[in-house]
This record gives sequence, structure tokens and C-alpha cells, in this order.
Amino acid sequence: DQRAPARDHDGGARRLEDPPLAGGEDDVVDALLGTALGLLASAFARTEFQAVQFMPLLVFPQIILGGLFMPRDQMPDVLHAISDWLPLSHAIDAVNAVATGADGWDLWRPLLIVAAFAVAALVLASLTLRRRTA
Repeated sequence: DQRAPARDHDGGARRLEDPPLAGGEDDVVDALLGTALGLLASAFARTEFQAVQFMPLLVFPQIILGGLFMPRDQMPDVLHAISDWLPLSHAIDAVNAVATGADGWDLWRPLLIVAAFAVAALVLASLTLRRRTA
């Protein structure tokens, strides 16, 4: 293949055959979700230590049921149904879609779901934060 490599937004060379989101848009959406969930957890915590204690409650079920260790389609029906309601499951689906070169709805559906979870977490966090007035 003698074609010149295309340049993505950060200046790195990438092949023309790379997936459409090779620039990392899925990473940005996933990072926004993590930030939003952290803000939501901190909105309920009274101290920084208490916020850190919330993280295993949020993270471990998602890692176990998200599809990292076992494909979600091989899980028992009950666990698969629970995993459908966890944002990390859809984030993993989005990363897998990018890695396999999927496009169309197979790619955008999990990204939109992750973005919706991020927006919902930000809205919930903003509603629960204590406001101080002078």
C-alpha cells in the first residue's frame, strides 16, 4: 500500500483504513462519563474519604458485569439484563465497535447511550450539590 497516511487531529499518522473514530472520540465520551459519575458520587459524600468509599460500589459491579471478563451475550439472562443498565457495558461496546471497525448504528448506539448516562449523572449531581448563598 503506497498511499500517504492521513493525519488525525493530534498530528499522528493513521491509515486510511482505520475506524472512523480512531481519533479518540469514544475515549472522550468515556472520560466524561467517569467524571460525571465521580461528581455524582462526591455530591452524596460529606468528605473526600467518603467519596472514595463510594467508588467500589459504583465500579466493581460494572467491571464484573460490563463484559470485560465474560462476554455479555454468554451471561445468564438476569445478569445480562442488569448489565444493560450499567454505563460501562455500553462504553465497552463502543470501544469494541471502534476496535472492530463497526460503523453506523453499531458504533453510535453505545456512544449515545454512554453520553446519555453522562448527561444524566451530571444533571443528578448538579441537583444534589449544596448551594451556598451570601
